[in-house]
Amino acid sequence: MDISENSMATILLCGHLGIVDSSIKPYTTNEWNTLVKQLMSSSLKEPRALIGMDSYKICNSLNIQHEEADRICVLLSRSANVAFLLEGLDQKGIHAITRSEKKYPVRLHKMLQDKAPAVLYYCGNLELANQRGVAIVGSRNIDEEGMDFAKKIAKKAVSEGYAIYSGGARGVDQISEETALDYGGYCVSFLSDSMTKKIRSSNVRTAICDEKLLLLSAVNPDVPFSIGNAMARNKYVYAMAKCAFVVASDHKKGGTWEGAQYSIDKKLVPTYVWDNPKYLGNKHLISLGGLPVTDAEQISIKDLLTKNIVAAKPSVTEGQLTLFGDNIPTSQPLPEQEPEIQNSPDKDSVYDAILPIILSYLSEPKTPDEISKRFSLVKSQTMNWLKRAVEEKKVRRTKPPIKYFL
Repeated sequence: MDISENSMATILLCGHLGIVDSSIKPYTTNEWNTLVKQLMSSSLKEPRALIGMDSYKICNSLNIQHEEADRICVLLSRSANVAFLLEGLDQKGIHAITRSEKKYPVRLHKMLQDKAPAVLYYCGNLELANQRGVAIVGSRNIDEEGMDFAKKIAKKAVSEGYAIYSGGARGVDQISEETALDYGGYCVSFLSDSMTKKIRSSNVRTAICDEKLLLLSAVNPDVPFSIGNAMARNKYVYAMAKCAFVVASDHKKGGTWEGAQYSIDKKLVPTYVWDNPKYLGNKHLISLGGLPVTDAEQISIKDLLTKNIVAAKPSVTEGQLTLFGDNIPTSQPLPEQEPEIQNSPDKDSVYDAILPIILSYLSEPKTPDEISKRFSLVKSQTMNWLKRAVEEKKVRRTKPPIKYFL
């Protein structure tokens, strides 16, 4: 697994991997944005500069309270354990990417700007996240008529060259994904829970291996379902798509309602709503500004987007282009750029990211058992890293009893 020190620091500060103590609180997106500004206005400049620093130095360098500096130190102290967990996920085909990396989904970052998740987990070809596509959303409990409408929209999208973006839940999400894959299309499924469980399905694994399906998530791959995570995920689905189709929504409740209302309110993307009187939520979404559609078979997605492009794009900032050359809408300039990741050959692995932490512990000779215990590592992993460090002449080893030191 390749990961830079900057990304490792971001994952440690913003991610929940390996946290069992509820008193340890990773940075929220808003808190991270504040910390990034503090870093960039200081002499440190990059997150990786925090690695190995004590609370006193962090406090002085960033001009923050001692409690906040202590919080940073606690989060960063998980580095070895988190590196081990990331390698375990990597073996399952699940990887992590941070918002400051160039491979981070372009449209998600530019549409949500500093509200985009600082850390994403993914399984599949990440380039699919930059495919032009449509979101198809709706209730988990959908009737036959609703299922038929979702299938028709998915088929239409595939036939016009659009990928399907969804939340991966059962019901409308699952139906639209399966239909798109059956017709040779591409899908990006933004999960709010249990990525490791999702990839156990043979059909899912096949679609991922065929580079037809990409799984994304802003939460730990093993986290169970929660309403809060599901609600937060909805805006990511809308932001990544060129437009959205709401098949069925309850009135003023549920994830479908919340996500559609957010997109309509913020003019995030053109949000089309099936004008079917049996769904009370649909009627009210249209009254709020949702764009009504009736016959799925007569829809031309390209024509709809051309017709409603002004309504969905309050302004366009010069130079904001996706990989497909389409202008990306935004109501304000992009936020100040986060520290750019330096992907030099000697700074591109988990080993490189956490080695400074291990070295800081070896001011006096330590046994492999002591090192493993200190960083909550499996001993075999510890030995592999120590062997490499010896070969690179970064540490030395004593004769039996074996200990390692700088």
